[in-house]
Amino acid sequence: MAVRPDFELDAGNTAAVARICRALDGMPLAIELAAVWLRTLSPAQLAERLDDRFALLTGGSRTALPRHRTLRAVVDWSWDLLSPAEQVLARRLAVFPAGATLAMAEQVCADDLLPSAAVLPALSGLVDKSIVAVGQSPDGGDGDGGLSPRYRMLETVRAYGLERLAEAGEQDQIRDAFAARYLDLAETADPQLRTAGQGRWLRELFTEQDNLLAALRLAITRRDGDAALRFVRALGWYWMLRGHPGEPGALAREVLALHPRERSARTAEARIVCALTSAGPSWEMDAVHPALAAAVADYRELAHGEPPSNPVAAMGEPMLALYDRDPERAFGVFDSYLSSPDPWIRAAVPLLRGSFRHMLGSIESAESGFREALAAFRALGEAWGAASVLVQLAELAQLRADYAAAVAALDEADSFGRKLGAWGDLTYIDGMRAAVRLRMGDLERARADLARAERAASERSASLDDMGAWLALVRAEFHCREGDLAAASASCAKVLAWLDGKPSPWWDGLRAHLRVRAAMVALQEGDQARCRALLAVALGSAAEWVERPALAGVMDAIATFLLQDSEPAGRQERAALAATLLGAGHTIRGVFDEGSLDAPGARDAARALLGGQGFEAAYERGRALGRDQALAVASGAVADPEAAGQVLRR
Repeated sequence: MAVRPDFELDAGNTAAVARICRALDGMPLAIELAAVWLRTLSPAQLAERLDDRFALLTGGSRTALPRHRTLRAVVDWSWDLLSPAEQVLARRLAVFPAGATLAMAEQVCADDLLPSAAVLPALSGLVDKSIVAVGQSPDGGDGDGGLSPRYRMLETVRAYGLERLAEAGEQDQIRDAFAARYLDLAETADPQLRTAGQGRWLRELFTEQDNLLAALRLAITRRDGDAALRFVRALGWYWMLRGHPGEPGALAREVLALHPRERSARTAEARIVCALTSAGPSWEMDAVHPALAAAVADYRELAHGEPPSNPVAAMGEPMLALYDRDPERAFGVFDSYLSSPDPWIRAAVPLLRGSFRHMLGSIESAESGFREALAAFRALGEAWGAASVLVQLAELAQLRADYAAAVAALDEADSFGRKLGAWGDLTYIDGMRAAVRLRMGDLERARADLARAERAASERSASLDDMGAWLALVRAEFHCREGDLAAASASCAKVLAWLDGKPSPWWDGLRAHLRVRAAMVALQEGDQARCRALLAVALGSAAEWVERPALAGVMDAIATFLLQDSEPAGRQERAALAATLLGAGHTIRGVFDEGSLDAPGARDAARALLGGQGFEAAYERGRALGRDQALAVASGAVADPEAAGQVLRR
């Protein structure tokens, strides 16, 4: 107030003021010195310039003691109170952005000047003098699951320590040691993430992730392609488990631009991980396709038939097959993985094969694979794999309208995820459980599940992302159930607008689902012309992609549309055409969708109009159609139902 009497916190500056206070560690003197600059800078401008805080914060009250007139003087004064050993350790600890355990401090900071035995006494002195704060870390690395102390510096003190490290000429030495230790940690942890001990290693990597990213950024800055690729290869699976948005993808893109000295199967595998990580959680493959294809080709040449040992790299060739709309090609790849010496890769094969079978409408084969994978992951004690299979089994149970089994599978998957303590798919589990409970009619608990999922998605990303887009579809279903058709339509429109910027082909399935829901809303509103137009576009979108459930869902929706026409003339023909499309959808999906919001009602309405025998005859006619024939019938049904019905009769 003394500096800017007119200054007020409001929605436009609160975030910047909070950033300033966090950056200055809440130190009253530092905040006072920063406030002086509000005469000249806006809060946002000041927050952006605090990286050079010691040069910026040189003002202050003219009546204060000399040592309190600048932020540097305050920290200088505190630093001068340290013993020589404490000063050495303090400047070296500054390389740890996320703090350090005693073991890491000894391994990175000790040398002839500061022997390992001197680290603990010096650390104790830094804690006593409030240069370092002590807290707890999950599992300190001794394997007993206990807590170990973790030592952190305030950001202001750390920035000062880094300056002193450079002045001492120790910057390269300590950063080299720091990078080496964290590369070792990443490579040690990676295979453990696929064992019964994965929870402990997930927590450790989560605690150390800022240090790990700092070490990776150091390798990128130094243009050390070999080290950077090793980091990404080791961290790729952790990032996938955590569902990391943002920085890992950006860093992986930078690593792809580096040129390693070594050319080997391991380096090619790392480049595959880089490319897939660059694609991000939304799997935006267009930009990374050339790099991924080149890395997969290199791996094939250099690996001499050996399957990848890294689970992210193992998805490289199947993802290329999917992108090329040739998913059948992936099954030969999966078969080759059965010879892997890694038991986790072998356990994952029936899960991967089952996922592709589900996509292609082979439901029985998919379920058999999922159950085989579940047994294998349980035998390994691997919670993530078991949880992933349970989610797939829940989806199949929902198709059968076996909602109790679906919720039970999701609850078990949720318990696995929460035991891990750090897992990116819990949001999807909550969202799917909401969708299942909506269909059960358990609206109260469904609302709670969906609200929890939406909160988690918004915490993960301030803007719409792939998870938020899918949750918006579930929310649209809720709006429809509650009769708020305008809100349902708006929810679909918001995501469809977002999808306009998503060129990768696998978004076509979500586009089709959203347009189907928007079409059903239009139908409820009595706007048959809009419903017809949306269904035509949805059919084209679903037909472009290889995911058969989306196409089958459009067939079910067209059947619903045909049965809503109030004109009595031609009603029987439209009912027969609807039954045929329901049968075609069954064949395409591999099962009739008993859990659909549309298909069971359409089936009941068609049977009521046609009678049992008439319905079964039309339905079986649809079951016998090939995909291209079914598409032609569906397209005709949207464009001209009467003409399509006449074609069927012929």
